[in-house]
Amino acid sequence: GVIAMFSGVTLNWWAVLVAAFIPMVTGMIWYNPKVFGQMWMKANGLEMDDLKKDNIGQLYFLQFVAALVMTYVTALFVMFVNPTTAADGFMLGFWLWLGFLVAGAVGLYVWPPKPLNLFVMDSIYKLINIFLVIWLLISWK
Repeated sequence: GVIAMFSGVTLNWWAVLVAAFIPMVTGMIWYNPKVFGQMWMKANGLEMDDLKKDNIGQLYFLQFVAALVMTYVTALFVMFVNPTTAADGFMLGFWLWLGFLVAGAVGLYVWPPKPLNLFVMDSIYKLINIFLVIWLLISWK
């Protein structure tokens, strides 16, 4: 059963931990005001002052926990699928992205309706992250 499937799981925990920082770093770049940050804020109806009201430390901590969970689950998929080439890893990343990240996020963008460019911007960010996370997990065995 499912429990037996995970009983012999051996993951490279250092790789999982380091890979969890990938979305943090790419997010700082991707959503920087000089890259897509201004467009993202406009699509969300936010101003810079709105972001200053939040507890940034707490938000980064929550984002890191989410990234750690995503990286752990992705590592399980990498272990079970065992992609051996970069092309295999990219295919795994594409299907995880499309099946879970994109399909799972659609409801957040249609209820209530949000701009299409916001959905595309966030989805591409997630695709880049899953590719980089899988590449690191495959490379660091």
